[in-house]
Amino acid sequence: MGHTFKIVNELPTTEMLSLCRFLTEFSKGDIWLESACNLLSSNIVSTEAHLLVVELEKFFSEFNRVPDFISACIDDSEIISGSSQLFLESRARLLANVPHYVANVERENPSHFTVGSHFVKNILSAFERVSNTSQNTYQLLGLIVSHLCLAGYSKYVSDFIVEQEQHYSADIWSKLLIHTNTKSMEICLASLAKECPTPQKYYALLSRFLEMSSPTFDSYMRLCRRLFYIRQFKSGNTVRNIFNSFFMAVSKCETLEKSTCLATRVDEDLGLPALRVWSDINSIQTASLERRIYLSQILISWIIDFRDPVRANLSINLSNDHLLPDVLNGISNHLGSPRIEIRTLGMVIGEWIVKIFDWSPGDENQKLKFDYEELNFLSHIRPYFVPLDEAVDAESGDHNSFPIQTPSSVESPKISLNSLECKIKNENCETAKQALHKLDSDDDPDSDNDSLTPLPSISSSNCYNKTPFYLRECLDGMLLSKVEDNPVNIACTMSAEKLIYAHPEAAQELALEFARVLVHIEPPVTPDPEQIARARHNALVAIGVVAPKKCARYLTSEFCQSGYSIGQRMNIISSLTDIACKLYGGKDALLSQRFSSNHQIANNDAVTANNDHKGKTRRFCKKRPPSSYIINKFAPFAGEFFFPLLKSIPQLSLSSAKGPFAHQDASLLASLLASLGTIYACSSPSSVQARMADELINLIPLFHRHPEPAVRRALHIVVGTVITTTPLEILSSKPELIFRKSIFLSGSKKSSVESTISSWL
Repeated sequence: MGHTFKIVNELPTTEMLSLCRFLTEFSKGDIWLESACNLLSSNIVSTEAHLLVVELEKFFSEFNRVPDFISACIDDSEIISGSSQLFLESRARLLANVPHYVANVERENPSHFTVGSHFVKNILSAFERVSNTSQNTYQLLGLIVSHLCLAGYSKYVSDFIVEQEQHYSADIWSKLLIHTNTKSMEICLASLAKECPTPQKYYALLSRFLEMSSPTFDSYMRLCRRLFYIRQFKSGNTVRNIFNSFFMAVSKCETLEKSTCLATRVDEDLGLPALRVWSDINSIQTASLERRIYLSQILISWIIDFRDPVRANLSINLSNDHLLPDVLNGISNHLGSPRIEIRTLGMVIGEWIVKIFDWSPGDENQKLKFDYEELNFLSHIRPYFVPLDEAVDAESGDHNSFPIQTPSSVESPKISLNSLECKIKNENCETAKQALHKLDSDDDPDSDNDSLTPLPSISSSNCYNKTPFYLRECLDGMLLSKVEDNPVNIACTMSAEKLIYAHPEAAQELALEFARVLVHIEPPVTPDPEQIARARHNALVAIGVVAPKKCARYLTSEFCQSGYSIGQRMNIISSLTDIACKLYGGKDALLSQRFSSNHQIANNDAVTANNDHKGKTRRFCKKRPPSSYIINKFAPFAGEFFFPLLKSIPQLSLSSAKGPFAHQDASLLASLLASLGTIYACSSPSSVQARMADELINLIPLFHRHPEPAVRRALHIVVGTVITTTPLEILSSKPELIFRKSIFLSGSKKSSVESTISSWL
């Protein structure tokens, strides 16, 4: 065949073109298609490739050889009985990948294969003309559908199947879909669940998956769990189709025992996990509002579309009593959320569940009833409260279109859920049109009616109204990451410092959680980022003041970890420094501390002299009160701050000397040295101050000749801090701290002159 096309390309006579046409029309379908694809994947000239693409188009459209291809594959698979599965898999993959072979040689010229819907229709419409109805036939057709979905045509496949199921029997599709590949099951069946207009049609297509004796039942259950708890569908009938199809499968079981077994399995694998995830506090705190709405739709559909019909129509005893703890816990967790949308969601669904399970007492005044505002997102929840047969009844009553039918019938009208959503969209469109018509002809709608919502300001009343009252509420609010939750996040961030100081005992219990949030969680998006950054820093300092030991161990361990950004590590250094100053007594006490030890003796002599002349001296001014004594609360924790930070010095010393990011590590090292000096100054009178001074002096040989000026300047600050703030008791007991001789201070290695630190300074 390749030789024929090569000759035709060199000598394109009428006889040779007729020969190509004869080969395309009458040769064996699977062999011709395989040879054509092999030629396209080889290095052939463009004119020969174009001729081959034209013959491929005739193969699929004019001659419609797809049924011949399928029949030939079935005949060959029956001959190769041992490896028929692999053979059919390769043939299905070959047919589905024809557009990719064509696209490799025809990148610019459009062809029959560039329109995906047309290509899929040509292949799937040939299934009706296949005469052989053996098991291998349905297996091959199922594999073809699988590989079409894997090739990116799942939307066209599902549309074609749903459309054809309205005109022909669904039996052929049900028999071939059971043979879909496990890898493509989600792609194929998920789009079918979304696109099927009624659960009856969905059940007719997938009835063989819902039999517990089927080998694909467990795979289908895993697929449903994946669609519910990993995927998310904002539109379509996926959830309602799945639960309604399970109800139909339960109702059509042969015995009551099989019905009970299937209903219990659906309850345990799909329904109860939905309730537990809906009531879980971690999911409420971290999931987005769209995700919580989707989980609520799953929970409601499980009760309305499966559990209630099974209990009412099939007399299967599914108790509701064991659901009560999870329901009450979920309502409580929703009400404890700082987000008004989550609280409203818990109120609406809590009222509905208690009512439908008949857990309310007989007295009307004692029934569960919440007072809430009807928010916009509830329009996605309330249609699920209505069973599908009642929704269809209301639909037909409004439009007088078609008669009402029960859910058990195979043919029924389209679900009214889509129509309700369409009504909501139409109302929104009408509102937008009315707003646009109010403008004059000369007005610019883009300038006066900006669709972008401005970011909430810190001083806005919306943020002020969302101020938290409890630490846990404040912490949960700072975890919110959606743009619509910015007012809550801003209010919680600005109130964190005040709440921490107001409730120190409770803040000690939540110290690590607050520290994690303030170090790792991104701040809310506002037009005032400086104020937010300052508020977060002050809150972290407040946590360190309230729980210094916990906070110091956590922050120093995080600083020493690799993988954090320069900004995060700088924030940790500044926070530890401010915590030390705050515990010491403030910056004023720190500034006055350096002169107190050096002038203590002079002050005592002055006091003695004043006492000697007390009887002879007449005072005309008020007596100065004695200076207040400040208790250093930082001294017991100085070692927790100082020594863990000191461990990161060697690593920063190496990375700041050379490398593409040496300048960043050098600035970080300079800040760390200055912070160590400040921590040392605040540590007096700690029991480890002498050891801290010795460690700081030992840093001189590492950095006194560092290439970065900022590091050398920071080292001078550290040495000056040690000299000016070290108490006289330590200097008198260990004079070698300042006056020891060091070879490393010499000018070069060749010089043997020894100099002291004092001479170097």
